[in-house]
Amino acid sequence: MKLIGESLIELKDVRTGKREYYRDKNMVTSSLNYLFSVNINGMNNYRSSLFYSSFLPICPNAIGGILMFEDPLVENTENIFAPSTLGCTGYASNDVNTTTDVKRGSLNQTESMALDNGYKFVWDFSTSQGNGTIASLALTSKHAGKCYWGSIFDNGYVDSSNPYGRRFILNQRDSMSWDYSKYNEGQIYISTIEVDFENGILTSIYIDSSYNIIVRKTKKHLMTAGLTSNLKFDGKLIETHSISAASFKSLTTNVAFFDGKDGYWYGFGVSSYASSQSKLKWVKIKKSDYSFTEGEATLSNVYLSYSTGSINTFPSGTYYYTGLSKYCCLRNGYLYMPKNDDSTKIYKININNYADVTQIQLGFGTAYSGNNYKGIYFYEFNGIIFFSNGYIDENDKVTQTYNYSYELEYTSSPLFAYKNHAITFGGYSAYSSSCIYINEYEVSPYLATINNLSSAVVKTADKTMKITYTLTEAT
Repeated sequence: MKLIGESLIELKDVRTGKREYYRDKNMVTSSLNYLFSVNINGMNNYRSSLFYSSFLPICPNAIGGILMFEDPLVENTENIFAPSTLGCTGYASNDVNTTTDVKRGSLNQTESMALDNGYKFVWDFSTSQGNGTIASLALTSKHAGKCYWGSIFDNGYVDSSNPYGRRFILNQRDSMSWDYSKYNEGQIYISTIEVDFENGILTSIYIDSSYNIIVRKTKKHLMTAGLTSNLKFDGKLIETHSISAASFKSLTTNVAFFDGKDGYWYGFGVSSYASSQSKLKWVKIKKSDYSFTEGEATLSNVYLSYSTGSINTFPSGTYYYTGLSKYCCLRNGYLYMPKNDDSTKIYKININNYADVTQIQLGFGTAYSGNNYKGIYFYEFNGIIFFSNGYIDENDKVTQTYNYSYELEYTSSPLFAYKNHAITFGGYSAYSSSCIYINEYEVSPYLATINNLSSAVVKTADKTMKITYTLTEAT
């Protein structure tokens, strides 16, 4: 199916009545194709009812919102997410904005309608809404049109079952009963730090009972199905490597591991702390041959938390199991960690130069809240570091959001992305029952179309704006 899209922006000066018109055409990306055709772990064979209510019919659901950006977008069919550093001037969804969000417009429900061969969207923005420079437009999902990557005005409510936020829509969750005496078997999943979707390889790293660093590779059918595969939890261990890093022996379970995406895996743990300085132990493991270096960095005027679970908590014991709880995140060679005595500040630590430490001022207190089923408190997607009530883009610009405290339930691993999908792994157990989980999400703020304007539009507070966007199927 070939889609053709055309936009018309109408600005009206409320003082003079003068109108300006800007008409442009778009290109269509691969995001819709990926949304419906990608089938990770066979989980789309039994899509949830939430998937259907969120994305079907395509208009006005999978395509039911609009995003406006202050700079042009790269015109490429594989460009399905805007760069995190690209400023979003405004957005709108398939409903009326009843909040005070000045970036969000409203659907004109009278003029918007299904056509014989497509759909016509009309969005209205008042004088106070959507102000700024608009250089490009993109159609997106109805969920993203409410708040883009999250806003303080939107509570993330999706439907009555509420799983569990606008940006990551839970499509399906599989669980496997797990014998908690088989500690290593469970670690294959909940300690995963890297996923190779095309080749079906999971890499997990954890600390064993002797405090050695264990790197395991597991063959897992993700994009294909083996002849004897059950698709859900069919992992087969293919490699194990034990690394004895002396400096990590004293850290027991309070260590976090990450894929540096630079040919190395990294581990971090706080060995001591004070208000005047903290000591951070680190290990750097080369992926190609498992050689490693390790050390301890003294961070002056840096106050990191040293209490159990302040960085990460590995499961300990054999009867109670919640997986990992990460309170830090690695991005582009920098470790992001909260300041121990001030929830409004996050440290940014250069892992290649530990003398380079800066503080990011959030402007509000972090809320790393959730429940026993949620283990991860910092997670990265598309270059953005998310926490429950805010996110940090790649320019370290901070945006406060509503507290999406239950967004990634039953999650211990990072968020692993494939196209506009993502999966996580997690685990939970009590005395009588234990489970390992795999969760599959649809990531909602995708670019369904890319529409770079022939000339940028500047909307000011003395103008209203109407955007008419028509999308039709080519005959």
